[in-house]
Amino acid sequence: MAVQLRSLPVPSQVQCYRLGDGVLDLRTDDPAFLRRFNRLYADSVIEPSESAERVLMTTRSSHEFVLVSFDDPDPPDPAAFVGAIFPDRGYHEVESTQVPSGWRIMAGGDRSGTLAFSGGDALVEARAPWQRFIGNLAVNRVLRLQRDTVFFHAASAGIRGRGVLLVGPKESGKTTLSLAIAARGHEFLGDETAGVRLKTREIVPVRRTPAIRPGPAAAAVRTALAAGRYSRERFPDGSVRVRAQGSRLFPREDASREPSRSLALGAIVFLSGFSPAPILSRLSPGREHLALLTPLACSLWDTPPARRALELAGLLSAVPCYMLNAGAPEATAELLDRTLEEQ
Repeated sequence: MAVQLRSLPVPSQVQCYRLGDGVLDLRTDDPAFLRRFNRLYADSVIEPSESAERVLMTTRSSHEFVLVSFDDPDPPDPAAFVGAIFPDRGYHEVESTQVPSGWRIMAGGDRSGTLAFSGGDALVEARAPWQRFIGNLAVNRVLRLQRDTVFFHAASAGIRGRGVLLVGPKESGKTTLSLAIAARGHEFLGDETAGVRLKTREIVPVRRTPAIRPGPAAAAVRTALAAGRYSRERFPDGSVRVRAQGSRLFPREDASREPSRSLALGAIVFLSGFSPAPILSRLSPGREHLALLTPLACSLWDTPPARRALELAGLLSAVPCYMLNAGAPEATAELLDRTLEEQ
């Protein structure tokens, strides 16, 4: 089947996305996959350009299977990488004498179905909902190439020319606060993934389209959402969220939302809960804060954990850190804005 799919014409159109300092070049014959990727990363689209940290992904489809081909400058072991990046999906390698030579089969409880890997190729079942999994895999392959940048599950924003990293668990208000900051005329850099260049201490944007939960929001955000037509998406946890591009919510005339723009990291803010009025306090970070600053698995790939821990401890000691109990979105954004102006 893989040989037959390789013989199909390669899709001619290439869509390019900047993810941090890396680039994903996507060629696909699946219109639904391209629509999904554009819905998630429309603000990261760039013109074709050269980059040492580039991954080319090509998909070719039949009625039964999809062949996904990756071309990386430094390809990872595909089966081991899947296991490291998606540990919660229960994938395990199938040991069988019936597995063809040169191929590795992974199965699990995930709805993406059984996966087959050979070199840079992955074979997936066309009837399975493979698009989300393969898209995440492609993004992680781009991020892992950026060895001097650490990526976090965090939000980020630019306030007065300096980057702010917003760290907290799920439902801690990262998306709400980053959008409230942007509603004040500042820069929205991302609500899902944030990258920090360790040597220069700069935030690099990963501009994924935010997924906005029902609940509190700055007035300007509510107005922008009411004025536009945005898609809704049901997440695995059952919640329904609105997908709204930052560039559509907060259109700007300058180049500050270009996917390649980076900002010096001015503050790291740990979101620790909610209160009637926002409370922001400067802190001297310790081990408990280092534990909260957990990199994505792709930033730990092929890197000794002790080295990463030392790098992150150095980052915390060099950048002003705060603990935040969030209040109303607008009041919280105003407090953070005022604090960084006075810093």
